[in-house]
Amino acid sequence: MTEMFSVTISVVVDNPYGVVRDLFPHLNEAMGEFCSTVKIGGSVLCAPDPFTLITVVVEMRELKPLNLKITVRSTDAQKVVEYSERISKMISGFGYHSTLLSS
Repeated sequence: MTEMFSVTISVVVDNPYGVVRDLFPHLNEAMGEFCSTVKIGGSVLCAPDPFTLITVVVEMRELKPLNLKITVRSTDAQKVVEYSERISKMISGFGYHSTLLSS
């Protein structure tokens, strides 16, 4: 069985509505630079290579946006680091900060 590596990034926000309104569409568009994105409801899927899956999910509570989480999974640890860094830089470029939730 092949080992999967995974990292979850969270966007640090004061206003969760701003993330959904401002950052989410731009992040979806920016990720198109390295993969074809598929939007499913309030989530985005992206597979930049055959061994990597990136998910962007708006975490909701009582129908209110709470948090934006990006998970990068791959059988290649270097790819997890590479795509996590690219996404983190994109988030910073839009004026937001991110933090690592898990690895």
